[in-house]
Amino acid sequence: MFGHAPEGVPSDGTTFLPNERLSGMTTESFDNESTPPDAPLLEGIHHLKLPVSDLERSLAWYQDRLGYLVMTDFIEDGVRMGVAMTHPNGGPDLALRLDPPRASAAAGFDYFAVGVPGHDAIEELAARFTASGDGHAGVMRTPVGWVLLGVHDPDGHAVRFYTVPLELPDEAFLQAYEGENRAHR
Repeated sequence: MFGHAPEGVPSDGTTFLPNERLSGMTTESFDNESTPPDAPLLEGIHHLKLPVSDLERSLAWYQDRLGYLVMTDFIEDGVRMGVAMTHPNGGPDLALRLDPPRASAAAGFDYFAVGVPGHDAIEELAARFTASGDGHAGVMRTPVGWVLLGVHDPDGHAVRFYTVPLELPDEAFLQAYEGENRAHR
């Protein structure tokens, strides 16, 4: 009804549970009254950093699959130990650090989700992964927008993609979503 897989039952086992009290709200609906008075001032994500087991292989993957560009090389004792990358079309800055034990320990975990500007763009991204031979679980609807699950980099880090801006559900979606989740339990 909402995507390529039964809602609430993505192939990776994730179930999305909507917060009913947010039904119909947009991110603009939150006002200063709902902000804790002692919340510090923050602005976005400065960069993300992942441990990798093979720096050149991971660098090639992030460049080929997602279009990242190297900003800085980190050389230690004459050895390239990491890179800092930027994205030409709005993706978060990303650093890769050669650290095979940590890369192995982190395999399978999704440390972050990257924003994609809308349904068409996330479908195009899924097609790009498919064309590159990378498996994924497809694009599906969630209570907060569209998601592309099941993408893994060369070290097995799960890389998730969500559409932005956040699309909080209306009452009709919540009712349909709850019915589909109940049917798959």
